[in-house]
Amino acid sequence: MAKRGNGLGGTPVEIKRTGRLNTWGVRTPLHFNKATGKKERFWIGREYKTKTEAEKALRKWITDQEAGKIAARSDMKLGDWLDKWLSNHRKEGTTVAGYETKIRLHIKPHIGSVKLCEVTDDTLDDLYRLLETAPCSTNKGKPLGAKSVRHVHNILSGALGAAVPKLIPANPAATAHPPTARQIKAQEQSYPTVDDVRRRGSSALYGSRAATVPVTAA
Repeated sequence: MAKRGNGLGGTPVEIKRTGRLNTWGVRTPLHFNKATGKKERFWIGREYKTKTEAEKALRKWITDQEAGKIAARSDMKLGDWLDKWLSNHRKEGTTVAGYETKIRLHIKPHIGSVKLCEVTDDTLDDLYRLLETAPCSTNKGKPLGAKSVRHVHNILSGALGAAVPKLIPANPAATAHPPTARQIKAQEQSYPTVDDVRRRGSSALYGSRAATVPVTAA
């Protein structure tokens, strides 16, 4: 009969199954979790077909853990982390207020409930595409512009970067795809503001159509 192990972690355990073949499981050795400040162990997996597969999974976990590739496990939601990050953010009041507005209106409603450790670059890319295409009630029913979406990305990049390496091993924003500087510039040229006209010169932007753009006094 196969050895069942002590169940304390670090040793593969044979798990009795009803109506099917037994499987093998393995838990991590007791280790310190920087996210909670406590020692813990948890299942790496419970569905390995053989003891050898379970041992291989354990060796991989230990190697990754020693290399700092294993993120500290935490159930903290992205929205909660953004609140914590923002409360400790050392910026001018107007900057923090701007961040708070973007977080409250454009981030939390869509991905605030996602666990911080489960946020990926795909999660962020989906958010950016949504903001660029979905009507926004705070923008007169129009989608956000590329510049605003890029600002959302910058906020997320800063907040997620602050979670590395204590809560997550890497910043998913680093491999996400927000609007580029070229896309922002192209959109601004397509929909210039009055300030754009003053700064660049209406004739340079529109040629003969410059006269059709009303410019009001400050």
